[in-house]
Amino acid sequence: MERSHETSNAPVSDPAAGGGLRKTANDPAQGRLALADHCSRAWVQPGVRRHLGRSTLGEAAEHLGRGYKLALFEDKSGRYSLEAYYNELTRGGLSGKLVLVLEGDQVDLAGLRRRATSRRVLGSGNIRYTLSDADQLAAPSRRITGLDYIPYVNLDVEMITARFGSPAERIPLEAGREHWLYPDEGLDILLDPEGRELLQYVSPKDFQALVRPLYKAALKAQIKKIK
Repeated sequence: MERSHETSNAPVSDPAAGGGLRKTANDPAQGRLALADHCSRAWVQPGVRRHLGRSTLGEAAEHLGRGYKLALFEDKSGRYSLEAYYNELTRGGLSGKLVLVLEGDQVDLAGLRRRATSRRVLGSGNIRYTLSDADQLAAPSRRITGLDYIPYVNLDVEMITARFGSPAERIPLEAGREHWLYPDEGLDILLDPEGRELLQYVSPKDFQALVRPLYKAALKAQIKKIK
């Protein structure tokens, strides 16, 4: 499943980080080294998986800062997702967008929608709602159930394979896009030759729910190709 948030066009360099990303973007060898270091220290350690379903947004913000944005998203099928996102988070010399998906069943999230103070239709067709003041104040106590990371440097197959190994399964979509699945890690990586890659983490026990819509999308792509 691809989440409801929009990919930001934020810059790929953070001056406060010493411009490290701009250097690696122009030097493939340095980029691979920085990526491996960033991956191992920031978003693939076992600690990431341990936090899913346990740590709250408030606890995460103590480490990541409180500069996140909070919104409720509704996709075109009518499903809701509550997300806290950092449009640009720099770790290990690399910048990317980090999205924390927060707990809440559809009934609960529909209540957030009813109390929302505004809405905006995004280019994707998804709808973003601004939470009420009361719901924003309560959000830090919600547990994190998923984590998405969109690096602002393109990741190629060699980089991903070197860090994660070969996927257990690949699901091809349209336009050369492909999902690489690592169920034991609770990780789905979307490779997009025309855009940015997306890494989605969930608890391994929730992995099937994450990938179920991908099979439907792949089937639609195959049918469309045949026609």
